[in-house]
Amino acid sequence: MIPKEFSTTKNLYKIFEDAMDCLPPELPSDAELIKNKETGNFWDYDLMKSFQEDYDYLTENKIFFFGCNFEIYNNHYHNRKDEYLKKISDALEIDFIINDYNNLQEDEIFNYASEELKEKIKVSIRRIKEFLDETIERLGFKIDKNINDDKATYIYSKDSNNRIIGNEAPLDLSETSAVQKIIYLEKLGILNFIRSKAK
Repeated sequence: MIPKEFSTTKNLYKIFEDAMDCLPPELPSDAELIKNKETGNFWDYDLMKSFQEDYDYLTENKIFFFGCNFEIYNNHYHNRKDEYLKKISDALEIDFIINDYNNLQEDEIFNYASEELKEKIKVSIRRIKEFLDETIERLGFKIDKNINDDKATYIYSKDSNNRIIGNEAPLDLSETSAVQKIIYLEKLGILNFIRSKAK
C-alpha cells in the first residue's frame, strides 16, 4: 500500500507498472529482478528510496497520512473529525474513530518501506490506537474485532459496563436544601459507605 500523499512514490510506481507491462510474458515481473532503465538500480531499491523521501518530507512538513507519527495524527485529529462529521450526516465521533481504526492496519504495512521505517510506522500506529482506545472508552463505547476472509475490521458497540456519563452536565445540587442533599447521598449509598468505614 502506498498512501495517497506519497505522490513521488505513486508516480514512480506507475512508471514501474508501465515498464513491467512492456516485458515479454515469460519474464518474471518482480521488482527485485528487474532494473529501472533510468537509474540502473533494481526497482525495489528506487521505490524504497522514494518512499523514505516522501515519508521524510511529509513528516517534516507535519502533513497527515496514515502511518504518520502520533504528534502529527493528534494535531490533525479535531480538524479531520470535524470534516468527517460535516461530510457524513448522522455520523458521530465514534464513526470517525472506527473509520481511522480500519485504516490503521499493521498487517498492511507499506510494501516499499525499509525494515527500519516499517518498525517506526508500526510503533506510531500502536500509539495512535492507544489514543483511540482511550477516546472510545471516554465516549462510552467498546470496540470489537471482526475477521472476514482473514482480514480484520473493527466495529463498535455501547459499553454497558462503562459508567461514564459522557457529555451530560453533572447534577447541580446548589439550589437544594440540606435535607434534600442528605436524601441524595442516602439514595447513592454514600451515607451507608461512610457508616461502614466509621465502624
